[in-house]
Amino acid sequence: MKFLIVRTDKLGDSLLTLPVAGKLKSHFPESRVYFLSASYTAPIIAKSTFVDEVIASDKTNFFELAEILRRKKIDYAIVARPTLRNALLVYFSGIRYRIGTKYRAYSFLFNKRVAHHRKESKKHEALYNLDLLQPLGINNSNDLNEIKFGLSADVKIQDIVIRKLKKFGVDISKPLVVMHISSGGSAVDWNYFNFKELARYIKTYSDAEILLTGTHKDFLFLYELFFDFDYKIYNLAGEFNLVELFNLYSMVDVYIGNSTGPTHLAAISGCWVISFYPKIKVASQTRWGPITEKRIIFEPEIECSDCTQEQCKRLNCMDSIQVEKVFKEVYGIITKKEWK
Repeated sequence: MKFLIVRTDKLGDSLLTLPVAGKLKSHFPESRVYFLSASYTAPIIAKSTFVDEVIASDKTNFFELAEILRRKKIDYAIVARPTLRNALLVYFSGIRYRIGTKYRAYSFLFNKRVAHHRKESKKHEALYNLDLLQPLGINNSNDLNEIKFGLSADVKIQDIVIRKLKKFGVDISKPLVVMHISSGGSAVDWNYFNFKELARYIKTYSDAEILLTGTHKDFLFLYELFFDFDYKIYNLAGEFNLVELFNLYSMVDVYIGNSTGPTHLAAISGCWVISFYPKIKVASQTRWGPITEKRIIFEPEIECSDCTQEQCKRLNCMDSIQVEKVFKEVYGIITKKEWK
């Protein structure tokens, strides 16, 4: 049997869809699982042991892509990214069974429909994705402890990462702290000046090395942010591809970041994750939190109900998260001691 998983948006969304592939492989061990993703997420998705082949959704035009899929003779399409284009794509690809959500204008293009409303954000995105397997007779236990991604560190790639770190002068014998300050803007962020102040605490009271990660586009922003910083830190924005970034995270003591794709990458890698989430229902930790037992999540300390993005920005809710409280958690992780 051949399955196609369709998730063509951002890194975090794609990573949180990998458990669907895991469940398919568990229930249909002889099956072949294809994953249709954006080209920039494809390399890390391809590293999952649950995925047999990744197809980039943005490297060819619609009709050529439909023909590529048609030739695969796929039995089931599971559309975890329900857009009109994706619904039309699996339809014109001649895929016999097309699984998608029920309540969209183009849902008639799916002939196996699942009734759920993600906007209610009552559970995690990964669990919503697993709901889509109901038409295959795979029940969702709604247990995040059962979630698997099929990703693990690679010693050879870790060696490449270590060589890069040493080239920059990073002392890998010291505690390593990653700060990923930028985000895709899908949630309200902890202010970047708070990250800078947190970095100051870390360098003042520990010997940890601070590594800044991001894309090439983030390099100048991070350079300007830390231009007048009193301590040595390492601006590594753009230095690592996603596979290398995953392996970097697997070697550090703690990752610190907002609600963004690399936060999920870090959680899967196995390091400690400290992250910041608003109380907005659709952007909350309930819906988008990192899936790991080694996590510490901070939310605004302001009491509010029915929080919206506009209200959160107006009240500066995220700034109610105190830098010193975050530092105490970081200090405990990197020194194994309690901050006094």
